[in-house]
Order: sequence, then C-alpha cells, then structure tokens
Amino acid sequence: MSWFFLAILTAVAEAAKDILGKQTHQRIDPWLTVWGMYLFSLPTLLPLLLIPGAIPPLRDGFWPTVIGGALLNTVAMFLYIHALRRSDLSLTIPMLAFSPLLLLLTSPLMIGETSSRTGMAGIVLIVVGSYVLNLRSRAAGAWAPFRAMLHTPGPRLMLMVAILWSIGANLDKMALTRASPLFYSIAVYTLMALFTAPAALFFALPRLRDIPRNYKILALLGTLNSFSLICQMTATAVTLVPYVIAVKRTNIVLGVLWGGLILREPGMTERLTGAAIMLAGVILITLA
Repeated sequence: MSWFFLAILTAVAEAAKDILGKQTHQRIDPWLTVWGMYLFSLPTLLPLLLIPGAIPPLRDGFWPTVIGGALLNTVAMFLYIHALRRSDLSLTIPMLAFSPLLLLLTSPLMIGETSSRTGMAGIVLIVVGSYVLNLRSRAAGAWAPFRAMLHTPGPRLMLMVAILWSIGANLDKMALTRASPLFYSIAVYTLMALFTAPAALFFALPRLRDIPRNYKILALLGTLNSFSLICQMTATAVTLVPYVIAVKRTNIVLGVLWGGLILREPGMTERLTGAAIMLAGVILITLA
C-alpha cells in the first residue's frame, strides 16, 4: 500500500474526527474530549499487541524518544485548547497551516530529510491553500491573524502549537526507525492517555460525568484516532515527514465540503479557492 494512499486515509479519518468534534463541543469539556479521545483509543489499540510479531525488537533510544514526543504533544494540546479559549477561531486556526512549512526547516535539522523542489512547491501550495481556506472574514483581510498576534494571545499560542507539532512529527520518524509503526502507535497513545489525564482532571473535574454520558461518541472518536495514527505512522515510516503531514492537512478540504454542502456554512467561495490551491499542492507532492 502506497504512502500517499495511507496519508489520504489519515486525512479522511481526521476529517471525520473534526465532524464528530463539532458535535461534542457543547456536550463535553474540551479537556475531557482530548483525554477521552486517547483513552478510548486504547480498547482498539491494545488488543493488537496479541498479533504475532506485534512487539518488535526495540532499538536503543526508543523509549526516551516516545516519552519525549508524548510529553511534547501533551504540551501542544494544552496550548491548543487555551488558544481556542482566548481568541476567535478565525484568528487562531490559520496558524496551524504553517506546520508543514516549518517541517521544511525542522526535518533537515533533526532527521536529515530534505524535500525535492517539486515537493517543496507542493507543501507551500498546501500551506497557502490551508491558510486561505481557514480565513473566515474577507473584511478582516488576509493578514488579520498576524495582526492579531500583536494584541491577542490566541494566535501566538497556536503558532507555538504549529512549531511543537513540526518537532513532534520528526520525533515520530525517529521512533519509527527504532520500532514498528503499530507498536509505536500503541506506545505513544498509551502515554498520551496517561499524560493528558492530570490536566483533564485538574481543569474539568466537575464535568467528569460527561465521559460516561457520551461514551459512544468518545469510543467512535477513539477508533478514528487509532486508525488515523496507524495510517500516518505507516506512511511516515516509508517517505518524507513533510509530505505525509502536508497531505494529512487536506482533511480541511473534506471539512469544507461537509460544512458547505451539508451544514450550509457561509464563505464557500473563499473556502473552495483554498481547497483548489491545496489540491494543486497534493498533485505536486505526488509527482515529487
């Protein structure tokens, strides 16, 4: 199975998670959603350890890399939630578009991966398209999220998330050279479930009953989360990290189609323009 197909499957699973996430926003505290998503991934992932050969020989440095990546992603989720709570979505979410672009800097430094010129052009198009697609207000202007960085903390926090994710994706690749994609996926999500638990209990203890009340949708989120991670890690193991993350970002295109065609959300012209730019970038990456 090609890395590109696996990356597309990752994008589809991420889009489905986004759709479900919108439905849980009012019913479950964001911290409990994050913790529950990792926690409910484990019933899907842990039984896979029973598959013959699922536990491979581990090379030196595997566990420090996994623990470091899990801690980094826990901090990123902390910043992500606080960014959304402190500023408008239209000012914060566009900052995430830059994570594939940042990988063009971090991947050569951390793991020695360098994209081809065609691949770089594709990544840049996906970043531009994602940014255009996430702009919610034409009147505010294309530079509104950057101007907001001077006055509001949300965009600054979300840019930090993008930076952390650009580092974390390379830690994924480093761990994958020391174990199998399946075992790494199980290990990192088990640690994420442990690391996000204290924050969830600290910030959302009064709403802890939200989890048993919404266990069905959390179980579905956990299953999608597991599937997405295994596909992403399998793709990452065989190709360049920036390519996988860039294609993964096309989940936004699917979210746009859902929002416009099903939910009748406004701003479809700008969103479809951004989606078209992103798809052009995907084509370039497949040709790289």
